[in-house]
Amino acid sequence: MATTLGRRYYPRILIFSLIFAIMYLAIPYVQEINTYIIYRIFSIETSASTYGNIVTIPYKTTFISADITAECSGILSAAIILFMILIPDVGLKNKLIGICLAIPLTLAVNILRIFLILFVGVTTDIYLIPLMHILSQALLFFWIMLIWTIYLFIIVKKPKWKYDTA
Repeated sequence: MATTLGRRYYPRILIFSLIFAIMYLAIPYVQEINTYIIYRIFSIETSASTYGNIVTIPYKTTFISADITAECSGILSAAIILFMILIPDVGLKNKLIGICLAIPLTLAVNILRIFLILFVGVTTDIYLIPLMHILSQALLFFWIMLIWTIYLFIIVKKPKWKYDTA
C-alpha cells in the first residue's frame, strides 16, 4: 500500500521540484528587475544610483544604500503561491488562470513592499527601516493567503481535495 501511494505522487513531487529549481535559478534576474524598478522610481525626483543589486538613495545630508538580496526578490513568495495553486485537484484552465494572476501580482506587491520600506526610511527616519521590513513581511504573508483564498473561492469555486482512505 505504501509503495503504491508513493508512486502515485512521484510525478507531482518531481514537477514541484523542477518548478522550484527553475524559480531558484531565476532569482538573480528577478533581483535585477527589482533593483531597476526601485531605481527608476527613486530616480524620478532624486539622484538615486544603482550598482549591481545595491540602490543608493539620497537621505538628508548622506545616502542610504539598500542591498536587494535574494531573499528580497519575491521568488520564495511566488513559489509558495504557485505550489498552493497547483496542490488542489482542479482543472488545468483554473490552474493557469490562477498562476497567470497570482505570480505577477505577488511579484508586484513585493516590489511595492521594497519601495515602501525605502520610502518610509527616506521620508521619516532611517531607524524605521527594520520595523517596516518586519511588518511588510507579515503583510506579504497575508497577501499570499488572500490571493489563495480568492483563487479557491472565486476562480475555482469548489475546490476538490483528494484524501486517501485506508
